[in-house]
Amino acid sequence: MSGGKLYGITVPSGWTQAGGYIIGCTLSFDANGGTGTPPDEIMVHKGGMVVAPAKGSLENGRLAMVQWNTDPGAEDYGYFPGVDVQMNEDTTLYAIWRDRDVTSVIISGGPLSLNEGDTGVLVAAIDPNEATKHDVVWYSMDNSVAIVDQSGVVTGTGGGNTTIVAWADGVRDTCAVDVTAKAEVTVAVTPTYKTMSIGSTATLTAVSNGAVTWKSTNTAVATVSTSGTVTAKTAGAATIFAESGDAYDTCTIYVEKQDTGGDGGTGYGDDDTDDDTDDDTGGDDTGDDDTGDDGTGDEGTGDDGTGDATGDGELQDAVDDADDVPDTGDTGDTGSTTTVVPQTVEEMPDDPEVVIVYINVRDLPEGTTSVRTVSGEVIEVSADGTVRMELSKSDLGEDGSVEIVALNSEGTPLGATNVQIAQNRPSQPQNATGDPLNWLWALCGFGGAGLVCFGAAWLATRKK
Repeated sequence: MSGGKLYGITVPSGWTQAGGYIIGCTLSFDANGGTGTPPDEIMVHKGGMVVAPAKGSLENGRLAMVQWNTDPGAEDYGYFPGVDVQMNEDTTLYAIWRDRDVTSVIISGGPLSLNEGDTGVLVAAIDPNEATKHDVVWYSMDNSVAIVDQSGVVTGTGGGNTTIVAWADGVRDTCAVDVTAKAEVTVAVTPTYKTMSIGSTATLTAVSNGAVTWKSTNTAVATVSTSGTVTAKTAGAATIFAESGDAYDTCTIYVEKQDTGGDGGTGYGDDDTDDDTDDDTGGDDTGDDDTGDDGTGDEGTGDDGTGDATGDGELQDAVDDADDVPDTGDTGDTGSTTTVVPQTVEEMPDDPEVVIVYINVRDLPEGTTSVRTVSGEVIEVSADGTVRMELSKSDLGEDGSVEIVALNSEGTPLGATNVQIAQNRPSQPQNATGDPLNWLWALCGFGGAGLVCFGAAWLATRKK
């Protein structure tokens, strides 16, 4: 016979009845979780040797087939493709799958040279591409210089040098990164203080290595254009800010009140002059008119009359000074600007051009922890809740006031405050030259007039 079964034993094709018969064995293959077609069965006589085949078309994702084994879950060694397998019985060999190791990681796109804030892209290639643990982990050796995300995008964070690493399955590659730091942005405004009249304009200059924007803290008093041109709107104070990023500088603008004059003073002055002239030319030096209402009466010494009647006399200066001091209870239409009166004003003992000013923090905006003066100096609030400032008299406005900017703990401006130092000036009346001795001459004049009157009365008595 040729092929078939003989006493329950499968006879390979081609065998005949001639000669003896040998018992054979079958070697079969199992994909063991893989896909594809396993190798064909192999038949051999008992005790024969068979060469373990390659995997054929079997695949299992990113796993690699490393061997054949009679145990599907085997961890130890079995039969590698190409080795001999001795057959003593029918046997099934199972494909054993293992992780496919990464053999290399290669970064492309570097080295990088960046400016702070700029980005660059790196790419990592894995070999073999089918490696099981093919995911790449990116990290920077110094995040203060550069950071990298898990897509390989590198961002410069500060000046210096660092290394970017791509890691996969214990294998890594590196890339050098050099970052140039940004120059620190600065702003300097000139002038830092300016007095203006209503309706006038002035141009401020800001020197900066960044783009500058302008703004006013009190647009009711003064506005500012995008080019730094300030327009005075109404009397008061405003702070003009020039900003570039987190950097800024300021200019304090003080808009003066307009001098509109006064009809009352002029009227009374004219009456005094006319009446005195008429009376004096009347020939009666001792008459009632010389000491009447027009000469020394209510009109002559009235609030307005004295000003024009005596020119730039002592009393008029005192009145004018008092009029120039604004009411501290009314800040007017000044937006965020408030007006305060210092607790104390002292003259610097060794420098008469400097005054020492003390302000209670309760008079400043809520949250104030420091103030910035017109010179740019920042002064902290003391533990007792006062601010001590040394100010040059040249920094004071024409009305004797100076503007400061209140700051919170983060240095953010809370608003401008007008410190009215004029109210603390000596109350002794002075004339235009500031010489108190003129009062002595005035008293002497009144005394002389009294003596003349007394003499006239005595002569009249003698005539009788």
